[in-house]
Amino acid sequence: MSNDGEAVAVANGVVTEIRGADIEWEKSRLFWCLNNFTFFLQIVNIKFILTWLLHFGSQVDLKRSIIQTVLTKLNIGFKKNVTEDLVGVDDRVEAIIKMLHVESDNVQFLGIHGMGGIGKTTLAKVIFNRLSSSFHECNFLSDVGESSRHHGLVHLQKQLLSKFLDSRSLLDQIYDVDDGINMIERVLCNKNVLIVLDDVDEKEQLKSLAGKYDWFGFRSRIIITTRDQSVLTKLGEATDEGLANISAYEVGEMEFDHALKLFSRHAFRRDSPLDQYISLSEKIVHTLGKLPLALEVIGSFLSGKSKALWKDTLNKLKEAPPKEV
Repeated sequence: MSNDGEAVAVANGVVTEIRGADIEWEKSRLFWCLNNFTFFLQIVNIKFILTWLLHFGSQVDLKRSIIQTVLTKLNIGFKKNVTEDLVGVDDRVEAIIKMLHVESDNVQFLGIHGMGGIGKTTLAKVIFNRLSSSFHECNFLSDVGESSRHHGLVHLQKQLLSKFLDSRSLLDQIYDVDDGINMIERVLCNKNVLIVLDDVDEKEQLKSLAGKYDWFGFRSRIIITTRDQSVLTKLGEATDEGLANISAYEVGEMEFDHALKLFSRHAFRRDSPLDQYISLSEKIVHTLGKLPLALEVIGSFLSGKSKALWKDTLNKLKEAPPKEV
């Protein structure tokens, strides 16, 4: 078994054991792992775990700390699901990561903005997966705007905090938005965190979840995706430091070659159209405005369908207003 495979097996063994065993058995199991697997020593922050053992932290806290440390070191605890059919993403990801200045100790806010379906969330997920192992704790909060309208801001604040608290009882102390703001600042002000707030569409959502940069510890990074660039400006106005700590990246249309390749992967399960479908494919890609989400949906819909249906679909797309495409 490779070192990586051996380490994962050990980590999984620890996580499995600590779910049901008593505390003494957990300690024995952990020490056995540490003594018998050299590579395990490299991926786990031993001092952190031993601190809990030596100071007799609660059983719940010990379990949570071991799990969190193992998952963080293996970079498997925070991963977001991303399609394997990514096209034309690498250059954009690298540009955004460069803008985040990960090596800097300052807290950085970065907004990813652009029209719906352009690929903002996908970019945020790829960046989150790439960088999560560099931060002490992380949280990716999806569909912020929709969740705010259906469940309220306090619900969102509790969702954000839930990944950073050892005891969920603290969440019960949040009765309104002001309580949530105070708790976010209290819990995160000394933590090095990576947070993504996805699909934000109102100023109040940001003010309630990430209103000021000094709510977060050194080197923290807060990434916001939104269709409305003005939301980012409003966030700057809500801080004492203006726009100094906020960067913005606009996601534009894909290059045509990348768009055609993405469409082909979903329509033909290959990187280019079949010869008899080249003209139709190019027209559909142009009509869809090279939007990744639309390309994926329409490509998957047309996969294996007759040429007559392809032509009918193209005609309907030409007639549809942009908001319906």
